[in-house]
Amino acid sequence: MTLSKISVTLKALAVLHENGYVHTDVKPSNILVNYGEGESRFSEVKLAECGGTVSMNSEYARDGIPTGTSLFRAPEVHLEIPWNTAADIWSLGVTSQRDTICTIPRSLYANISGSDRSPFLTRRYADKETQEAILGIIPSGEVETIQIYRRKDRSVLADKQFVLKMMKLDPRDRPTARELLKDQWFTESSERTVGWFSKEEWEKMGYK
Repeated sequence: MTLSKISVTLKALAVLHENGYVHTDVKPSNILVNYGEGESRFSEVKLAECGGTVSMNSEYARDGIPTGTSLFRAPEVHLEIPWNTAADIWSLGVTSQRDTICTIPRSLYANISGSDRSPFLTRRYADKETQEAILGIIPSGEVETIQIYRRKDRSVLADKQFVLKMMKLDPRDRPTARELLKDQWFTESSERTVGWFSKEEWEKMGYK
């Protein structure tokens, strides 16, 4: 996610949270982007799918009833203990981790269930016989590799530090949406915006 997408999503969450509501289903597919024309590629961003929004004082929150999409749920929601607006912050952290750091948080499965599900996923969707069949129909010869753009380590470190603030295991340790909007990650003093590249260079690369 770009800074603008995260910023707009946090602003939307701040309004919900300050009025006593929890979105409960923050994830990439619920953050809508209008790809328009102009200086910014992302002309308009909206947090959608508020059908599952509930009050912090609702029975869902008080009784720890699981809501939202499993992969993006906060630990307290998985554990079915009382949860609040901090659950949305965790979900945004997972969403940001996928797009900003470019990794899928598969390890979250192990943290929650005690085991890594990847072997089970492999067996479910492609057992050994299927994998061999797939390999058999792949043309032999030199395999073309794709060069993936890798950002400088300092910028990635700044991204990780910001995301980790949202993904504290204890919900009491997570900043509010309003506090995150004031984080230096969004300011010109942040390594993320000007530390390794100039602000103009970041903008040319699409990180606005």
